[in-house]
Amino acid sequence: MELANLLPKAQPLEVIMPDGSPSGIVLQVVGHDSAQFTATAKKWANVMLEKEDGAKTNIDELEKQNADLVASFIVGWTGLEENGAPLPYSHEKAVQLMSMPELKFVRERVEAFASKRTNFFRPRTQAVGVGSTSGDQA
Repeated sequence: MELANLLPKAQPLEVIMPDGSPSGIVLQVVGHDSAQFTATAKKWANVMLEKEDGAKTNIDELEKQNADLVASFIVGWTGLEENGAPLPYSHEKAVQLMSMPELKFVRERVEAFASKRTNFFRPRTQAVGVGSTSGDQA
């Protein structure tokens, strides 16, 4: 078997609005086995380990950690605009978007999609919808 076939591949995930309508936005998503997620998870584990004995984590820090972890699943996008212009992908912008309470439906679907390993060991095909219940989505 070809080595490249053993490695997980980023997959497209179409953002479907809560009412079922397409948004025109497609996120490129990787899973838990990706270098991006692993590095981010290690970064936050180190933050927790470096806390002084007995130091507590507050809800703001946990929310920041969660947004960063979910954003690490997103490695690109198309169809996303800001002020009428295409919004270039950056991890920082992905963190900002995953921090927005209004986009909780997107964050939840990215987490569910990224958690299903089989989504990343298949040929690139048509994007799976964020709001969809068909296909390989969790």
